[in-house]
Amino acid sequence: MSQSRPAKSSHSKESEDLVTKAHLEQLKPENSAAFAFKYFDELSSHENPILTAEYKQLPDDSQFIDKHYDELVKYRDLICGVGGQFGEISGVPELFLRLSKVHPKHVVASTDGPEQTETQAIQGPAKEMKDSFLKMQVDQFDQFVIDLMNALRLNGGHLFVLDLLIYNNQVFDHCERTHHTV
Repeated sequence: MSQSRPAKSSHSKESEDLVTKAHLEQLKPENSAAFAFKYFDELSSHENPILTAEYKQLPDDSQFIDKHYDELVKYRDLICGVGGQFGEISGVPELFLRLSKVHPKHVVASTDGPEQTETQAIQGPAKEMKDSFLKMQVDQFDQFVIDLMNALRLNGGHLFVLDLLIYNNQVFDHCERTHHTV
């Protein structure tokens, strides 16, 4: 299946290959984290140069931590346990496999089981609001997964960097708070 690519711009080859929301929407995966698991699992099984032993620093213009700090901490606590570390996960595919289990649709499906009574069933405007809220959560989760995929592609697939980003952000916030109170 041949797809035409847009004309090359001045961006690097790495930035051309980054996953975008439009790319994911074109593929229409049910669970973006499950898609990412398959993607990185395939890369790791073929000794792909994207996942390397060599650590590469995220570009200075990467806004990943600014954009996703709260989500990064939330999902770390969900998949690694409170106080856990991303660096303890065996690899990038395992990270996305764990994330796929906390996908908003997966969580809602597990709480909306068949044992639901008629009084629990949501109808009318309340259902529309619930559906709209779920769509917003799925969109945010998908964007987080896309940006996480791209960050890990850029840094060679090193999970410890996520822990460092969280730690550095916490130290910076602490310094900001103590500096402003003096």
